[in-house]
Amino acid sequence: MFALFSKLPRVLLPGCRTCHISTQRMAAVYVRCVPGDEDMEIRLRYGHNSENYRTYNLKRRQNEEITRALGRLQHNILNSLSKKKKKKPKSKEPETVPDQETDIAVNLFVEGNKVDGSTFNRDAWIQGAELDICGTRLTVDVNSPTIRSISLPSNLMAGFPLFPKCDAEFVNLNECSFNWYRTKLRDSGGASAAKENNHTEGQEQYDICKVSDGITYTPTIGDIGFHLKVECIPREGDRIGLKCESISECEVSAGPGPCPFENRQLYTQQETETGSFRVVTYNILADLYADSDFSRQQLFPYCPPYALAIDYRRQLLLKEIAGYNADIICLQECDMKVFQHDLLPFLDNSGFAGWMKRKGTKVTEGSATFYRKSKFSLVGEHGIMLSEFLGEPANADLWDKVSQKTALRDKMMERTTILQVTLLQSTHNPDNFLCVANTHLYFHPRADNIRALQIGLSMRFLQQLCQPYLSEGKKMSVVFCGDFNSSVKRAVNVLVTTGRIPEDFDDWASGGEEERIGCELSHDFKMISACGYPEYTNYTMGFHGLLDYIFTDTVHLEVMQVIPMPDHNEVTQHGALPSVVFPSDHIAQICDMRWKSVI
Repeated sequence: MFALFSKLPRVLLPGCRTCHISTQRMAAVYVRCVPGDEDMEIRLRYGHNSENYRTYNLKRRQNEEITRALGRLQHNILNSLSKKKKKKPKSKEPETVPDQETDIAVNLFVEGNKVDGSTFNRDAWIQGAELDICGTRLTVDVNSPTIRSISLPSNLMAGFPLFPKCDAEFVNLNECSFNWYRTKLRDSGGASAAKENNHTEGQEQYDICKVSDGITYTPTIGDIGFHLKVECIPREGDRIGLKCESISECEVSAGPGPCPFENRQLYTQQETETGSFRVVTYNILADLYADSDFSRQQLFPYCPPYALAIDYRRQLLLKEIAGYNADIICLQECDMKVFQHDLLPFLDNSGFAGWMKRKGTKVTEGSATFYRKSKFSLVGEHGIMLSEFLGEPANADLWDKVSQKTALRDKMMERTTILQVTLLQSTHNPDNFLCVANTHLYFHPRADNIRALQIGLSMRFLQQLCQPYLSEGKKMSVVFCGDFNSSVKRAVNVLVTTGRIPEDFDDWASGGEEERIGCELSHDFKMISACGYPEYTNYTMGFHGLLDYIFTDTVHLEVMQVIPMPDHNEVTQHGALPSVVFPSDHIAQICDMRWKSVI
């Protein structure tokens, strides 16, 4: 149910003390009617003879005749008045309450004409219609801009940006009005006092000081020890919905102090100039792989459990990603909810557009790509599952060999590895096109043969996409980012940077004789590893190595700057990654490129 009406009960949400609708009085009937849904929702606030106001909620079928919906509303009003009459003290004057349902006249009007009772609900409750209850007219507002709920993280830290989680409907968050306050309970200021006193009505319960407005807020040192309150007034064009607000469950803390990525951001303080762009690739460690008993006890036992929680890590991630001032951001292990509720609105507010491709249907994480709209315009989005692409006619040569090895075929077809490709065009020079690929290859250490097939299929798909542009003489460049789970000497890097791996390449034997095939793979791009070959991009107690790359072609692009890796002492100061100052077990790879002016 969506939150639209005044004086509704406050709803406690995880991480929030309160989340409730403002207590402003409505002068409308709010209707939620979405095409394709069977039901619709009708909500209004009415007081008979301008007294005893209460909210009435109806859930009705869209294809029901309106006379039934109006009859139910009439019955509910009478029932409410009857209850109030029974409870009224005998010492007071008796309240005049209708004894018959016919005494409460409820009708709907459109453009001054009474709606026929046989009209379906979906056709009757339209924008601008008027509901008449005993002479009181309420205007119908259909699909009003709505914030269904709003919440703040369960961990707030000074110096780290906050983005409220908003469940919004019929609204553009960037058009909404946001206000931020720091608050403290007057009696003791503690969260426990709030629970004991069970505060549910009125902001008079809090000392409130407005600290900012806008969709994001970065707590300051002055906020430490205070709770934060955020309120949102939803807007869509000239339409305004009802205010929704939330108060954090926790107080703002000092946080972990300086993070190593802030040293790297000294190189990225400014956005890139015209004709150049900055690329980031980053495996951000999906929540389902971080916040579990197995992760806490086996994978990352050296990391405090609170630092593995997504509410903690997302604040580090937002600050880190924003501070790189990138133009293209490729993320792997991106949770769908983090993408929808955090990254997409946060980056959209900073001038980015982006999309996500899930890794199959069994997990809620995948790859996400964002691009700065002032630098690039979208040409096309393509997402494929590599195992499915293997079965296409263009790959018949590979399929013939793979299908001869049952173990290899089954293992390959079970993989849900995806390739996400975003085709972009430079806004400053429309002659320059960019093919941005993003992937996360299969992780198993003894599956180099699988990764060889996956990278071979990926390069074929990229050539298939780019060929029409190249045939027309257009400048189509390729940037291929990802967590390739592969070291320098393995098939991924060799194929991408040399353009070929032979039939007897070592990786074909990595799965044993039952999976061994011989395939020559090749492509026509001229590519390099833009960030070179650092010692590692992933560092845990059990493993460290180079897994993440930004591959770029050298025909139309040249690398201008590679952002230095963190110092090794910074990586190991808390044992390994992730930690209280590193939100992931991977380290972002970052470089600046520019278009070559002369080919």
